[in-house]
Parts: sequence; C-alpha cells; structure tokens
Amino acid sequence: MSRRISVLLLALAVVAALAPAANLDFNNPTGTQGLIMIDKLGGFVRFFDPVNLKELSNFAIPDGPPHELAISLDHKTAYIPIYGDGVYGRNPHPGHVIAIVDLVSKKMTGTIDVSPYIAPHGL
Repeated sequence: MSRRISVLLLALAVVAALAPAANLDFNNPTGTQGLIMIDKLGGFVRFFDPVNLKELSNFAIPDGPPHELAISLDHKTAYIPIYGDGVYGRNPHPGHVIAIVDLVSKKMTGTIDVSPYIAPHGL
C-alpha cells in the first residue's frame, strides 16, 4: 500500500510541477506585447507592433550605441549593454554601462556601471 501512495504522490508532484508550463504559449515564448529592436548603427532602441510591424516609438541611448539586449523573465525590463563605437579588437571608445529600459513605459530608467570592465557583451 505504501508503494502505491508513493507512486501517487510522485505523479501528483509531476503534475504540479508541470501545471505552470501548461499556460505557456510555445509559439510566443517571450510574450506578445511588443517587439523591441536594437539599432546598433543609429544608436537607438526601437519598439514595434508585433502584428503590423509599425514602429511605435524609439529613443537614442545617450551613452553610446547599444549592442544587444536581454529581457527579464517578467517581461517588464530590458538590459542593453553599451559596447562602444567599434568592433571586437578595434573599439576606440568602449562603453562601460548597461542601460536599463522599462518595457511598459518604453523609457530608459537608469544604467548599471560595470567599471573597471569595458565593452559589456554577451548578455
């Protein structure tokens, strides 16, 4: 009898662990609220409607050109490293900050200074 109870408890634990995953949309794992793009050459962060792909808003990064981004698990914040104005091995003015962007307001809310490290990359 205790073996049956153990198996039943294990099965319930598996179902409980998988329950949150049942709500995931595997076709849109990062959400459907919008599309964010990093414009490395222009130095902008751009926001688009994910259905019609029209640009909704944008802003320039004041500390230099953005390079890539990482989005928080709750989809409320983006982190954008400021790599600098060059390429790997030839970066005359390397950045040393990561921009913090509030995805609800679509505005930069601060920075994280990673000094003495430079050219943050690979988020």
